[in-house]
Amino acid sequence: SLSPSSTQPWFIWPAPGGRFDVDDYFQNLLGGSPRAAEDGAYITLGLDGRVRGSGVGSPNWDVLLSTFPQQLLDRAGMELFKEAPAAAKDQPKIGDADNDETIQELRLLHKRFYAALDSGDVTTMAGLWKEKSCDDISSYVDRGASLDGWETVLREDRRPVGMTATDPDFVVSPDGQEAWCTSIETVSGGSTLLATQHMDLSENGEWLLVGHQTIPYGKDIIAKVLLTCDARGCVALPAKAVASSASMKTFKLK
Repeated sequence: SLSPSSTQPWFIWPAPGGRFDVDDYFQNLLGGSPRAAEDGAYITLGLDGRVRGSGVGSPNWDVLLSTFPQQLLDRAGMELFKEAPAAAKDQPKIGDADNDETIQELRLLHKRFYAALDSGDVTTMAGLWKEKSCDDISSYVDRGASLDGWETVLREDRRPVGMTATDPDFVVSPDGQEAWCTSIETVSGGSTLLATQHMDLSENGEWLLVGHQTIPYGKDIIAKVLLTCDARGCVALPAKAVASSASMKTFKLK
C-alpha cells in the first residue's frame, strides 16, 4: 500500500476513515490480472484532491503532464510548497548551466531542429537524426497508425511556420551518452504544446536526435492527440492510447 515518503513527504494525505480507500482503488484498477499486477498502476490527483486519471502500467509523462494544464497554484498550494522541506523542492537542475559544453551542443541541436522545421529544410532535418527508425513508432504503424515522412511534414501547407520553442531544459544521463530536452512550443495562433526530445551521442561524438514528441499543453486544455517522430517522420496518436506503458503495448487503430 502507499505511504508517505520519509524523504519527500506528500503535501496532502487522506485523512483516516475517509471514503477514498487507496488499496481498494488499485485492486479494482488492476482487476485481479497477474499481468496488470506486474505492470503496476498509477493514479493522478488534482490540487482539489479529486482523481484526474488512472491506468495500468507506468504513465507516459508527456501525456500525464498534459492532464494538468498550466494553472497557477492557489494561495494555499503555494503556502504548502513554501513550507515543504528543502529536499522536496530544491532539487538541482541537471544540465542547466549555459557555459557547459555539452549543454551548448544540445542547445544547438535543439535550435537546428526548429530552424529546419520552420523553413521546411528536409536535407538539414535528415542530418539531425541518429537512428533510421524507432521501434515504438514501427510498432504503432503495424497497429494502424499512419506515418507521414518528413517530406510531407515539412511541406509548406503542413509545417507549423512561425512556431517558436522556448524554455528548453536539458537533462543528461550519468554516463553522458543520452540527453532529454523539454520545451514549450507556441504556434502562430498562440496555442502552446509540450515538446520532448530524446538525444543520443554518436560514435563520432556528435549529438543527434533519437525521438521527438509534442502534445497540446495549455490553460484549460486537455490533450486528445500526441505527435511522435523519428528519423522517418511523424505519427499522430490518440493521447489515451499511449497514456501508459500498458496501453502503448496493446492499443490498435485498425
